[in-house]
Amino acid sequence: MTDRPRAGFGGALDVDGAAEDVGRLVAALAGGEEGVGTAESLADGGAVGVSVADAREPHEPLVYVSEGFERLTGYTRAEAVGRSRRLLDGPDTDPDTVARLRTAAEEGRAVTVELRAERADGTAFVDEVTAVPVADGTGAVTRLLELHRDVTERVRRRRGLADSEARFRAVAEAVDDAVLTVDPGGTVRYANPAVEGVFGHPPGELVGEPLSVLFAEDGDDPVARVLAAESEPVETTGRHSDGSALALSVSATAHEHGDRRLVTGVVRDVTERRQYGAVLTALGERAEELTRSGDRATVHRTAVEAAGALVGVDGAALYEFDGRDCLEPVARSPAETAETAETAETAETAELPAVERGAGPLWSVFAEDRGRLVEGGAPCEALGLESVFAVPVGAHGVLVAGASDAASVTPARRAACRLLALFLAAALDRVEHEHDRRERDRRLDRLEGRLERLDRLNGLLRRVNRALVSAPSEAAVAAAVPERVAASDGYAFAWLCVTDSEGRLDLQQCAGVDRERVGRLLAADGEGPLWELVAAAARTGAVQAAGGVLDDPDWAAHRTAALEDGYRSVAAVPVSVGDHTERVLVVHGRDGDTFDERERGVLEELGRTVGDALGRAGRAAAIRTDRRTEVELSVSDDRLVTNRLASALDAGVEYVGAIRADGPTLRAFFRFEGAPPDAADRLAGLEGVADVQPLAAEDGDGLYQLVLAVPPLIDALRRHDARLRALSTADGTTRVTAVLAGDADVRGLVEEVSAAYDGTELRARRGDAEPVDTRETFREELLERLTEKQRDALQTALYGGFYEWPRASTGEELAATRDIAASTFQHHLRAAERKLVSAVLDPGEL
Repeated sequence: MTDRPRAGFGGALDVDGAAEDVGRLVAALAGGEEGVGTAESLADGGAVGVSVADAREPHEPLVYVSEGFERLTGYTRAEAVGRSRRLLDGPDTDPDTVARLRTAAEEGRAVTVELRAERADGTAFVDEVTAVPVADGTGAVTRLLELHRDVTERVRRRRGLADSEARFRAVAEAVDDAVLTVDPGGTVRYANPAVEGVFGHPPGELVGEPLSVLFAEDGDDPVARVLAAESEPVETTGRHSDGSALALSVSATAHEHGDRRLVTGVVRDVTERRQYGAVLTALGERAEELTRSGDRATVHRTAVEAAGALVGVDGAALYEFDGRDCLEPVARSPAETAETAETAETAETAELPAVERGAGPLWSVFAEDRGRLVEGGAPCEALGLESVFAVPVGAHGVLVAGASDAASVTPARRAACRLLALFLAAALDRVEHEHDRRERDRRLDRLEGRLERLDRLNGLLRRVNRALVSAPSEAAVAAAVPERVAASDGYAFAWLCVTDSEGRLDLQQCAGVDRERVGRLLAADGEGPLWELVAAAARTGAVQAAGGVLDDPDWAAHRTAALEDGYRSVAAVPVSVGDHTERVLVVHGRDGDTFDERERGVLEELGRTVGDALGRAGRAAAIRTDRRTEVELSVSDDRLVTNRLASALDAGVEYVGAIRADGPTLRAFFRFEGAPPDAADRLAGLEGVADVQPLAAEDGDGLYQLVLAVPPLIDALRRHDARLRALSTADGTTRVTAVLAGDADVRGLVEEVSAAYDGTELRARRGDAEPVDTRETFREELLERLTEKQRDALQTALYGGFYEWPRASTGEELAATRDIAASTFQHHLRAAERKLVSAVLDPGEL
């Protein structure tokens, strides 16, 4: 800020040579209201923006703005007049500077300041404000005259000049050469710390002194030659503070610093001049090479090569900080001495030891961030040199350069090493930044890909669910699913097949490809990888996938089809109804990596959803029909679990009921008659029996809960939607009574059971076994109302003898079979009982 007196208030006002015009404005405004018109005519013709505010009002409203003000600020005269003279203040306006304006006005002083301001459209600029308080004839300030000028560019140049000076100082203070800046009169304006090393004078003592104090009086005029900034270096004799003569070479250059012309010279020992000048030039080239390096290894290699080739040392090495407690060697240039290696190649591959935390001078150089000359010891021995100069490379590590004799590690070479270390640190910072940026870009790309895939998969599930909700039958479900799946981005086509126990595949529906094409695909595969994929999905109940089929030799038979049909991966999705998988959905992906873990998880959920829909459709079809067929089978094969139970106990077996358990197991309730006292132990030792719990047993006889592997008999009944009505075993034969709904495939059921058990006979077959049309409907609707836990509790209580009198088991005993608290079991049981009773007493609720 610059304070200047106002005309008529103790001195002349100079505003860019416009003192006369400003004085006329002030004089006009001092004339009162009659002079305002004159002031306006003067201001509108000016190049700067002029505003006049009424100082008598509390908020100092503007009473006039010039055309220049309108052009500068974007506010029209109509918009500005009447508003506060602080109209241009913005969020970045400095309140202290505003306070100075206010103080100057109160003291009757003219003042010029620079303010961050905002135009009418919100754009920011730097406003140079010259404020002149105008008094009337009584001396009271009545008007505040302000001249506004956009000095944004000037401020930018000034700041750029300051930044340039800061960069200059950073470089100058990092070198070992003396750097001097002088003005045209030969007065020293800047001296770097190295000046003391050359001349013996502290830099602070030289600033303000004539440059001639540093040069000997030998008849030549080196000062004039320096100030002339001749293109050739000036070789002359200098004078040390102790009076001794110095052989110097001065390289000077003239430059503009603001509105001043300065000359900056680099002073160095003549004996080092040529070598060091060449080093600086080469280092600049290597700095560009370092800047272009795209990875850390290239930067490392370039740095040690530069140290050896440019600095002139015999060997160099770079140690990088591992981020924890160690400096690891990452690059080296060989020492070419007979003592260190037989050949340069062996020296390059010789292993350098790592430097542990706190161990030796190299760690000290890194920790203290200060270069150091090391003579002898581990760092020198590692490179086979007598002395080395170690310099820190920012936060990255340490650069080591040395020679076979100590005298060769000159100050000039040390300075070159420091410069190289600065360039190296900057290059490593850039590489690190670029690496981080690429990593961020890769993470963003991966995230975007995951989001796109998630959106695609969610869309697939929504489309399939909508189709399943409206599908009226199993056939409609089977047709809708491949169509919706094949329409999803990322999939080429899909098809649904039915599998049987012998591994045969029966194509049911396809989409995105015709049936004939799928048929040829299966025919070409035989029992190859596609068949194995489908069979494994049906066997395990888990999604199976194969990727990169074009490159997999096992899928060679599919190469032509994959190229023609546009698929690169295949997934087989099991579609299970209950615990049985009889259908598999096969999806062909367009990319080799389509079916990753996330994709397989979604497809597995899709398979369960489709299986549930098929099960509901089948049950609905059974409910709608009024035809029932009752069949009675006898099975004498010991592979049937009930025959093994009866044989082990030498007792009669009566099936009470069963509850599905987790996985391929069944919680079955049996009543034994004539069983021995150690019945539980005998049952526990049988193959296929995972757990035995007596519920209401006395001396062996009574009710038991057994956890069994699901028998093939139960699987067969489930696949044919048959309801088990009765099962009992006596004399080594089990009699099974089951009811099938609708157009039952009795023959298929008998054949499947016979295939699983020898000695299977169809004893009886009765049509319309029971009038179950309304009863079945009522039962299905009631079961739909029960939660899974309520149904489990109800079945456990029924099959466990809880409702017999006297009770065969208590609530605590039944809760223990489920490994839950008795209170929890009672809660679920009571809730289920309420629903049953309300359904019976008030059927209208169903």
